[in-house]
Amino acid sequence: MPTTRTSQPITQLLGNRSKFLHYLARSRDWFGGTRIIVRGSRHSVNVHQSRLIRTNIEIDGASNILEIEPGTRLIDSVIVIKGKGHHVHIGRNCLLNRMTLVLQSSECQVKIGNLTTSSSVNIDLGEPRLSLQIGDDCMFSHRVEIMCGDAHSLDDAVTGDRLNPPKNIQIGNHVWLGAESAILKGSSVGDNSIIGFRSVVTSQIPSCSLAVGIPARVTRNGVTWTRDLPWQNFVQ
Repeated sequence: MPTTRTSQPITQLLGNRSKFLHYLARSRDWFGGTRIIVRGSRHSVNVHQSRLIRTNIEIDGASNILEIEPGTRLIDSVIVIKGKGHHVHIGRNCLLNRMTLVLQSSECQVKIGNLTTSSSVNIDLGEPRLSLQIGDDCMFSHRVEIMCGDAHSLDDAVTGDRLNPPKNIQIGNHVWLGAESAILKGSSVGDNSIIGFRSVVTSQIPSCSLAVGIPARVTRNGVTWTRDLPWQNFVQ
């Protein structure tokens, strides 16, 4: 059963969330090994009918929002929201294994669409007012990295001007990110596209494209993909 620790009564932090607390307290199977820690003030946390398994959630600061829609499962995952004014929304019927999602500073937005799945993905928004938009029915393979910034500043040695400001990321619907791929700041991936194994996306990948390499380049247009495994056709 999860432990929830706060510096003040959680009902005050979450507002009118008595039904959520009742559900949390009575749902050993649905929240196996999960810990939710909320500190600060004026947060809104709503996990609806989601299932959290061995998942740690930590929220600290002020006026942060976390919403997880019904039917979604988080397994062996970590969500850390620190700062103020962040908004995280995870859609319906997702299956997110080993997801690490970290928001720091202030006013960042993350939206993960319905039916999205991951084997393991690291998502990082470390600076103010960043946005990550992920569409519906995306599939993220093992050790995928999605980063809206570089964590540290790269500056011009003479002027002191920053050379690597953070930027938003947009991932469309039905996008497949291959194992150990990386989506970096300012990138976008269009609907139905595929990013190959260990590729690094640093620019705009159009819809229905296959992109591979470092940096990722489109090698074929007019493609899409399916979750079905080819061998299944031979055993049915």
